[in-house]
Amino acid sequence: MDNKTVVVLEGGWAAHLWPTICAVVWAG
Repeated sequence: MDNKTVVVLEGGWAAHLWPTICAVVWAG
């Protein structure tokens, strides 16, 4: 995998997961 693909995947994954992480932190 080239770096550009990795960055796109990580960016999309983080953006998708961030609201969930925030919800868990606030719930905790």
